[in-house]
Amino acid sequence: MSQQVTPDFFLSQNHQKVLSLLVMLLSQVVHHPPKPGSLRSRLQEYSEVLSERYSGQPLSCSMETHSTFLVLRDLLNFFDLYHLKDYQHALEVIQKCRLIPFSPEEIKARVENFRRLGDEICRVIPDILIATMNILYSQYNSLKGSDSRLTGNKILDDSAKDKQISFLRTKSHTITSFAGTVPYRMPGDTLTRLVQMDILMN
Repeated sequence: MSQQVTPDFFLSQNHQKVLSLLVMLLSQVVHHPPKPGSLRSRLQEYSEVLSERYSGQPLSCSMETHSTFLVLRDLLNFFDLYHLKDYQHALEVIQKCRLIPFSPEEIKARVENFRRLGDEICRVIPDILIATMNILYSQYNSLKGSDSRLTGNKILDDSAKDKQISFLRTKSHTITSFAGTVPYRMPGDTLTRLVQMDILMN
């Protein structure tokens, strides 16, 4: 497999073959921490090159393959930010992906959307859920751990803090409910870890 992952291969005009291989490989490493010289790092570079190369031209590949590639490219960004602990920007990226719900009203639509996702995205969902819940739990602890905080130039008073904590709890409940509803067999400890963090936030 590693012999196929070469710059020359990814510059091939066979868009379907190139993107299919890239999607398959990315789905296996997208959640890993960024590390110079790693397979993930090389695939990320190839993804950026292909995005520029394919921009504005018709592609000879299925819409599903191209869409999956675009989602995985966004997930590379999400996990980069997550591992850098840039949690607020990571949340913004994953919310724009519209893969998981952040309010009870979104659960049904996200479950329906999940049914249409390719296997390469579905297998990353558990890692997305855990990473997102870790972000929410970190934000929750930051709020709970101080009587007041400075947000920009304004003091976050207790009332505003309680409101933000309530929002975080709603998101936590929503993610846990989604994980138990989505038609996918989660790894053994995924639901347990999600439920544990949800409980700790309440």
